[in-house]
Amino acid sequence: MSTGRERLILFLHLAVLIFLGLLVYSNTFHSPFLFDDIGHILENPSIRDLGNFLNFSGTRYFSFLSFALNYAVGGYDTFGYHLVNIILHVSNAVLLYLIVLNLFKTPVLEGDEDRRFASDVAFTAALLFVVHPVETQAVTYITQRFATMAAFFYLLSVFLYLKSRLLSRTDNKGRYWLFYVLSFVFALAAQKTKEISFTLPAIIVLVEFVFFSNGERVFKRLARLVPFVLLFAVIPLELFLPGIVHSGAAAPIAEKIRLLQLQDMATLSRSDYLLTQFRVIVTYMRLIVFPVNLNLDYDYPVYRSFFNPAVFISFLFVAGVFLSGVYLLVKGLRHRSALYLTISFGIIWFFVTLSVESSIIPIKDVIFEHRLYLPSAGAFLAISSLYFLLVKKVFKGSKRPYAMAPVFIVIIVLAFAAHGRNRVWSSGMALWGDVVKKSPNKARGYGNLGRALLDSGKIDEAEKNLLKAVSLDKGSFDAYNNLGIVMLNRERYFDAIRYFKRSVEINPDYDKAFTNMGAAFVSLERPREAIDALQRALEINPGIAEAHNNLGLALVMAGMVDSAIEEYNTALKMRPGAAVIYNNLGKALMTAGRYNEAVRAFEKAVTINPSEEEYAQNLSGARRLTGVKVR
Repeated sequence: MSTGRERLILFLHLAVLIFLGLLVYSNTFHSPFLFDDIGHILENPSIRDLGNFLNFSGTRYFSFLSFALNYAVGGYDTFGYHLVNIILHVSNAVLLYLIVLNLFKTPVLEGDEDRRFASDVAFTAALLFVVHPVETQAVTYITQRFATMAAFFYLLSVFLYLKSRLLSRTDNKGRYWLFYVLSFVFALAAQKTKEISFTLPAIIVLVEFVFFSNGERVFKRLARLVPFVLLFAVIPLELFLPGIVHSGAAAPIAEKIRLLQLQDMATLSRSDYLLTQFRVIVTYMRLIVFPVNLNLDYDYPVYRSFFNPAVFISFLFVAGVFLSGVYLLVKGLRHRSALYLTISFGIIWFFVTLSVESSIIPIKDVIFEHRLYLPSAGAFLAISSLYFLLVKKVFKGSKRPYAMAPVFIVIIVLAFAAHGRNRVWSSGMALWGDVVKKSPNKARGYGNLGRALLDSGKIDEAEKNLLKAVSLDKGSFDAYNNLGIVMLNRERYFDAIRYFKRSVEINPDYDKAFTNMGAAFVSLERPREAIDALQRALEINPGIAEAHNNLGLALVMAGMVDSAIEEYNTALKMRPGAAVIYNNLGKALMTAGRYNEAVRAFEKAVTINPSEEEYAQNLSGARRLTGVKVR
């Protein structure tokens, strides 16, 4: 039973964690959609209808379901998306705190005097997690809810398993089974949130055999673990046998992600990726200890020889840290030492949870900071346990109240650094401007900075950065597409078409370039070529409202008005708040002689955008033809 003082400390610790989490991320609530947010959220039609999520398919089902719920509540207002991400992050810090507290209560550690450090170790690990700048990419970058939500289900499953096992030693079998079943349910949910959850069964097994080696029959313990071990099959089935699990209206986005993942696996050889990861893991460790020069898009070299000095030295360092964890595990079990065991558990957690993205499974981008999110929980547990082990050895327990002072100083410094890092997510120009400073020889930063400048109307600066992108990488199909948009803005339509054609030569399935090419042909009043380009865009991605709208314009030019009206109505189902599409629909209905319907379309356009003079004039003209008094 916990004492009143312990409950008060628990309450204060949780209150501080929540307060710090909200404070550090208080400047992110209105940060815009950036980078992959565009494709996964803004241009993802499946999240606009909750009915698409009745089939439970895909390894990121719950992540996309959460985006759909955000959209259902607040549309594309980023406040709600950021609020959910921050709540998840704070919840993960709380779960880490509770997991550590419960590790110190396990039977292996009964009677160990180091259990008096439980609250301090748990609080320090959770504080580091909630304020550390390296977590900002996972939390503030909306799409990386993949990482934060997977971590939430992962940590919750581990916590519930710990609680169930502690209850298994009591007579409260009802609560034991409740926590056990919930642990399995959330473990399954983790498998359906992001692929990093593949390792969760291994962590559950580790918890069982490290912290509950208390004489219980092995067969009974293995039987308890079997359901979790079976979860190892979920993600491979989703990735490699999609026909079994993918169905329904949301299946296309799940299938697209699956194919992109498989394409990424073919980008690098397994050996090259593994060799590079030895260096990457050292970088990750450096970022945890010394989080400076954080970068969304590292320009990281690929290593192809184990005997490259950078690779070989990194391998020795990584192996040394891992073997230290194994050594401390053996020593901790032998001496029943809580701090040795939590140090070793943290180290092993770090390597196990990082293994999906930093081993032999090649991914096109060899490094991303958000991949540290779940592994860092183990790293911070190891660091906090090591710190209090040193406190124990130096002060012999006599001056422990002063031990938290250095921790608070570090936490304040990290909190200010994280809050400052979040400022780069305030706009596309700020984010990609930061990237090109830190990765000056990588094309993607210039290409995305060019797009951000283009969206801000800075056409000349946009062109400069986009040309830099294609000079660094001739395969930058998105940069060629954006150069075409620059030319559209300058009404240089033939130059625009040349860039769009170059884009689709590089990537024949790039729907945006076909959509923009169609718009250029519409501007040149060449409807047949426009129709061909736009139909190709919609073959690739039927969910592009802009393509349906432009196809409507081309069909009107070609005299196919009824078909144009169908395209406009399709576009409006995707973008019901688009005044320009209502205006185009109204003009097509006028051409078809359907004046009453045209009035209603123009009224919608005027209601959405009352300041647009053209819409008001069109409405006035349509009302005259219907005999309605013009107001």
